[in-house]
Amino acid sequence: VDASAAAWGAFVAHRPSGTVFELSRGWPFPVARSAHAEPRAAEEAFLWAESHFGGSVAIVTDHESMATGQRRASTLHGGFSNAFPLNSFFASFYSRCGGCPDARREVFHIEGSLNMADWLSRHTHISSPLVARPVEVSLPSLTDDSPRRQWMG
Repeated sequence: VDASAAAWGAFVAHRPSGTVFELSRGWPFPVARSAHAEPRAAEEAFLWAESHFGGSVAIVTDHESMATGQRRASTLHGGFSNAFPLNSFFASFYSRCGGCPDARREVFHIEGSLNMADWLSRHTHISSPLVARPVEVSLPSLTDDSPRRQWMG
């Protein structure tokens, strides 16, 4: 997932079917701060993915505070912030599947230059409607112990 002042974009992979969707949507008005845009984009992409597929969700972002602030599976610490946009994202991300004990929620950080969704967020215009379409793109697996290495190639 990635966000710009004008829009956000994401790739959503449904691993059981092998289908990848490209999502993009323009903000209703410019969002000047990345600290506001990135968590909002992740939340929108997450809500779309959850409403269509449910289950476990992994988000890959270049917004480091989303990854460093996430709840730790081993201790359940984290998942909150002093920043309202991050708290809104974390609240949605962790509370939506309370009845799904096997559903995992994780956020992975990658360098911005490696974020495949960057192009989507920068080539969508203000107020553009949500576009969700299947695409032929190969996304790396996040199942091994070093997901960033897979995104780097």
